[in-house]
Amino acid sequence: EPGFQFTASMYHKGEFHGAVGIGGRTQGEINPSLSYDSIKGFEAKFLGNLTDTDIWPPLWMIFTKRFEMGIMLKPSLLMKGDFAGLERATMAIETRPYVNITVTRESQNSTTSAAEMKPLTVYPMRVMGLTTTSFDKKYKVKISVNGQDVETSAQVNFGQVEFRDHISNFDCGPMPQTSVLNPAQTNVVVTLIEVDKSLTSTTLGTGQVTCGSMTNGICSPSPANVAILSAAGTTVATVQLAMVWETDPEPWFASKIRGLAFSFPQVILRGDTLRSAFPNTSAFTPGASASSIAMHLVHGGQSYIV
Repeated sequence: EPGFQFTASMYHKGEFHGAVGIGGRTQGEINPSLSYDSIKGFEAKFLGNLTDTDIWPPLWMIFTKRFEMGIMLKPSLLMKGDFAGLERATMAIETRPYVNITVTRESQNSTTSAAEMKPLTVYPMRVMGLTTTSFDKKYKVKISVNGQDVETSAQVNFGQVEFRDHISNFDCGPMPQTSVLNPAQTNVVVTLIEVDKSLTSTTLGTGQVTCGSMTNGICSPSPANVAILSAAGTTVATVQLAMVWETDPEPWFASKIRGLAFSFPQVILRGDTLRSAFPNTSAFTPGASASSIAMHLVHGGQSYIV
């Protein structure tokens, strides 16, 4: 039983004043196919030939530092039936064609060549020092650089708030190295936001950080610890972030990923030590049988059950 579904979504980053327009038209033939092999599994192919395609170049009259917009089409070919013993299963072949427009205001310094322009990535990795731990509240960080705002997704505080958003979401636009190292031109404002279960956002505080020095495109210190101050001037948390001035920052971030493992060949329970450390617990009897024993390892403000 075949079927077809078509949706589309638009997105934008940055702000601008004015108008922008783009258009186009096309026609052609598309031949999707879906086959199943008991050894190889499912194999999908999507072949097509577009003809008489016209793209009308974008026209704009806008005032902005950096603005990006686009549209993504999401056509899906559905097939419902019995596959490999699965009754009334639905399979789909999907494509993601898109059109993207980026408008960037070049540096006013005419002596700066295009080769010296690189994107600045400001990536918040974690939030430390929050005293509230509740599943009803989540936290996110907003980065503001030269009139452009980027922010993380909202995450729960498990002793620390860890962010794992894609690095490309924190591209703050191309700029010369002299601007990155100049605090008057590139002042990074970090805002910590609390989101409750009703999706109401509350700003807890802000902080600022600059790139004091740079080594191989990496701002020092790296990572930088930014103190978040409330409206009353008290420190509510610390945001740890990295600032990278590179065309391709992904390899540097990947090189910083490390794994940490612990091994316990033997665990010896000492009754007197447990009683002194946990005086309010029930009586501990050495040698008594128990259904299970759980040990908690606390590292970096997080608790792991061994």
